[in-house]
Amino acid sequence: MDVMSAFDAGALGPDDFNKAYALVLNYHHKARREGVLSLDGPSQDRTLPLVFRKGLGMVADGTDPSEVLSRLSTLILKASDPGEIALGVLYMQGIYSLQRGESMAVLKMRMAAPLGIEAMAGIIEELEGRAL
Repeated sequence: MDVMSAFDAGALGPDDFNKAYALVLNYHHKARREGVLSLDGPSQDRTLPLVFRKGLGMVADGTDPSEVLSRLSTLILKASDPGEIALGVLYMQGIYSLQRGESMAVLKMRMAAPLGIEAMAGIIEELEGRAL
């Protein structure tokens, strides 16, 4: 199964996105407060999703962002479950945003992008309702 088919299959619901976003946001805050080296410990936490855990480890190790994306993409494409693939892409987007030090608004937009135009429109509306 390819990545876009996983999203077209409706493998993710709003709760899945919100849980993934909350997890990434938690570590986004941690990296901003304590530095990216603080992500090394959590990268060993087997309760975290594999793609996210591997991404945290590579960020903590200082791996080049393009290499992180390449390795995580390979890992995601090995999955056969559409839900796993779709979540993997969300985590990969979150890791990329975290590594680049992007704002929380950009993080949310980046993670929502694979979900399609309707999801993006809803998030834009939500963000416009707040002061950024």
